[in-house]
Amino acid sequence: MTIPTRKPLPRSPLADWWRILAMGVLLAALIWVTFFQSSSGTNLGSGPPIAPVQVAVPKIDQELLRTARDEEHGDRLVLEPDPLAHLLEKSIDIVPSVAEALGKPEQPVPIAHLRTSPQTYRGAYLWYTGRLTYLAPGKSGHPVTGYRIHEGAIETPDGETVLFRVSIPPRVQVDDFVRVEGFFLKLRDSAASPRADMAPLLVGPELFPDYPPWAPVTELDPAVFESIRDGVVVDGVWVDEQDAALTLDESEDVPLWTLASYANAKRGGEDDTLGRWRAIPAFVTKDQLDAVKADEVTPGTPFRLLGTFVMARWFAARPNPAGIRYWSQAWIQVRDLGGKIVPVWIPRKVEGYQFNQSLEVRAYYLRRFVYDLQNQDGKAFTPLFVAADLDRFSAGPEHPMARWTKIGFASAVAALIALFFYIARRDRKASDAHELEMIERRRRRRAKARTTAEPTAS
Repeated sequence: MTIPTRKPLPRSPLADWWRILAMGVLLAALIWVTFFQSSSGTNLGSGPPIAPVQVAVPKIDQELLRTARDEEHGDRLVLEPDPLAHLLEKSIDIVPSVAEALGKPEQPVPIAHLRTSPQTYRGAYLWYTGRLTYLAPGKSGHPVTGYRIHEGAIETPDGETVLFRVSIPPRVQVDDFVRVEGFFLKLRDSAASPRADMAPLLVGPELFPDYPPWAPVTELDPAVFESIRDGVVVDGVWVDEQDAALTLDESEDVPLWTLASYANAKRGGEDDTLGRWRAIPAFVTKDQLDAVKADEVTPGTPFRLLGTFVMARWFAARPNPAGIRYWSQAWIQVRDLGGKIVPVWIPRKVEGYQFNQSLEVRAYYLRRFVYDLQNQDGKAFTPLFVAADLDRFSAGPEHPMARWTKIGFASAVAALIALFFYIARRDRKASDAHELEMIERRRRRRAKARTTAEPTAS
């Protein structure tokens, strides 16, 4: 009788290869997360991007404006009081951001085109630049109590005359280069001073000083910043704030324009590299903060600001020689300084950033700044910086040695896994062989015992 023997179940080689594949996938994921994904060092922030602030614009009564007539010469000699009063009242609080929201054109509308179709532009917010040729003293009749009507004329670079009525007393003199902007009321004729022949009349808030355009500022003159009055500090105590609390729109003047133009000129230049900027100290120590407070830091000194984005707002710029159309005020939290909030003024729109997003801003120090604390009494001191733009934090280009180190480590881990698999496979084969040998031994013992137990045939 044949004694059945139990043989071990054959082990499929595919099972081993599936294990190799699974371990390889796991290894690849581990290497990616540990060395590549986590090495970027970029915090993308949380929450939705900061939305631009909505600007409320005054509503103009177009029906009332249609009562202003300028088709005939006699019509242009008359100035209708009701449309004028309406536009004086509506324009009194217009600032550059509101003017932009009203659709102020990027370039002046050609006066010849305006004359061909004045009704198309009635009530539109327009602007012109030129030499101030006439300015009359303020007179009564303004619809808003406490204001007077200031009238005058400018001569544009093309030799055209533009008339104006404004509410805020002009801070300019005849022969100054100025910008007038306001709602277009009508075309005017006048035989008296100022003489006019189909000249546009604008009704606006004020007369702005204007400037011939600058060439980009590539070198800083320390004398430009001598006019800055950013407070008096004695033994660490503020004894006089002076102009340290002036906001961005209140600070639009030569020092700010100069530093902003310098930041713009340096942007994208040969020295504007991540490696060069990372050789510049980051503004992260209390000693640096104390040096600013003690007025020991020169305006224009470059710093790297390492922090997270808190908020920003932008608005249209006033006329300036640096060609700046928009300003943004951003606030950055520097955690290395105990979470201190630092303002950065930027000569362009800042949009699309998210709260808590990591930044590494290439900034220039301007002056000391004092602001009121929210939800509590008191004021806070902080350095004020100017930058060409906000820069998201980046780990920068990887060093070649670091890459080869990663590849070497990954190869070593792969070799180690392969070695473990080889040892496990060898041990599996030895175990299978040992099991077969043990089965064969039991078979032989059982066969021998059976033979011994059978009776000898007689």
